[in-house]
Amino acid sequence: MRYFAVSGYSLHGFFHSFLGASILALLLIAVIYPFRSRLEKILSALRLSQAYSFKKILLASFLGVYLHVFLDSFLYSEMEPFYPFPSNPLFGLFSAYDSHIIVYGFCSITFLLGLIMYFYIIAKKG
Repeated sequence: MRYFAVSGYSLHGFFHSFLGASILALLLIAVIYPFRSRLEKILSALRLSQAYSFKKILLASFLGVYLHVFLDSFLYSEMEPFYPFPSNPLFGLFSAYDSHIIVYGFCSITFLLGLIMYFYIIAKKG
């Protein structure tokens, strides 16, 4: 895939590697941490109040970007998740059809579990 089909760069380029994702995680931390009080207000409005420490933001940022790269690695042959090593050992572990079923199935199930947990927390708080 190409960005807007004109730039010539792969959609799954450098930032879809663990090295590139690490840089993105650091940028996320740099943006989110100073605005954590606003984030806490938004989540409080959604009845999900909690305090955001630097450690929580760091963990969530790295976990999010690494999980994204890991899951995409099963789906896209052009990815190089272990850049600068020029290969994707995760692509082709399953058939293309099975990879999509597994990855999208996992994402759908975890989304539904997240919704269930959200409504459970809301109901528990009354």
